[in-house]
Amino acid sequence: MQPKYIKWILAVLAVSQLVSIAWQIGNVYISNSELKSDLRAVAAQVSARIGLDAPQSDDDLRDVVIHRAAEDGVTLTRDQITVTRTELDDTWTVFIAAHYDAPIDLPGLSFKVHFSPSASH
Repeated sequence: MQPKYIKWILAVLAVSQLVSIAWQIGNVYISNSELKSDLRAVAAQVSARIGLDAPQSDDDLRDVVIHRAAEDGVTLTRDQITVTRTELDDTWTVFIAAHYDAPIDLPGLSFKVHFSPSASH
């Protein structure tokens, strides 16, 4: 093979590795963003606020968050989710937070990125 083709092949391999790394890192950040959006929706409890349903219990909210996180590609357990309620007169606020580490496995290097998405309504 000619040196020109070897350089071209090495360049293609290097670019493909960079794309793979960017994909993995970008994917965990996108999943976190989707989870944060889901937390906002869960904290809002729209049907309870307009009187269609009773407010969900803390355990019910945790279960909903675990389910939505799984849809986003994030694995959570109940102890990674914090639910706090405050009530003043007839208004109430729900705060939901999740704390988790997302693993990133690169060639020759593995590490975890910590995320703490939260939302209140």
